[in-house]
Amino acid sequence: YSLYAGPFFFYFFSLFLSSLFFALFCFQGGAGVVGKLDEARAEAEALLSEAADLLDQCLNQGGSGPKEGTGPPPLKLPFVHWNRGLAALELGDGGDWARGGGGGHGGGGEQLGRATWELEEALALNGRLSGLAGLPGAADPGDLLDTSAQQSVYNALGLAHRAAGSADQALEAFDRGASLDPSAGYELIANAAGLLADSGDWAGALGRYEQALKLNPGDPAVLSNLGWAHERSEGDLGKALGFYRAALDALRPRRHAQIEANLRNLEVKLEAQGWQAP
Repeated sequence: YSLYAGPFFFYFFSLFLSSLFFALFCFQGGAGVVGKLDEARAEAEALLSEAADLLDQCLNQGGSGPKEGTGPPPLKLPFVHWNRGLAALELGDGGDWARGGGGGHGGGGEQLGRATWELEEALALNGRLSGLAGLPGAADPGDLLDTSAQQSVYNALGLAHRAAGSADQALEAFDRGASLDPSAGYELIANAAGLLADSGDWAGALGRYEQALKLNPGDPAVLSNLGWAHERSEGDLGKALGFYRAALDALRPRRHAQIEANLRNLEVKLEAQGWQAP
């Protein structure tokens, strides 16, 4: 089994599903769309369940790891738990929020619970195995999660907690992951900002979005979210206007209807207040 490829498999698999659903919406109509979407989703869930079963087999083959310095090394167990967590996360729709969807197809509570357990186990086991470094029978460094991989696990854990309605635990996971390497924590910081924005903590969201923008200057999504956060917090509306415009500039020649609408609405609001837009 190629365990290292697992996270990338689920990522591209989810992109494939998103493309499939979009194509169905574009080229089908009426009740047929719902039926085809249900059929496609059932097939996707079957594939993910099959993948999870294969990962269960990997876990069983891996044993419980070295004991008292003896026995075979674990079969990349942190990676197995990580992959199992990702499979459960997708089955529980926990990845929809990060991809801009609403999630909530129903029936995902059990899967999300499993996802959080698997991801937490991946991190805990990785820590325990790291502590055995140098002992006979200890895990090879290649069997352990490096910093980048740990950040990915924390990001998935945050998404699982968020989808399960545990906002505080989600924020803790995003923050802990980002703290491992703040220079590479863009996605974690941006997700933390979105979580704070969802809860109405606009000051907190602004701070995180500003952090994310430093790591990824010119990102249209962060620029737009900064504009929205400034507008919603009734802060510097001139800054909000500037961020919306910067987001649209970063997107050109592409267009974005929602950002354009936000910009127009804010311009009308400011003009009604006697503010002359530059």
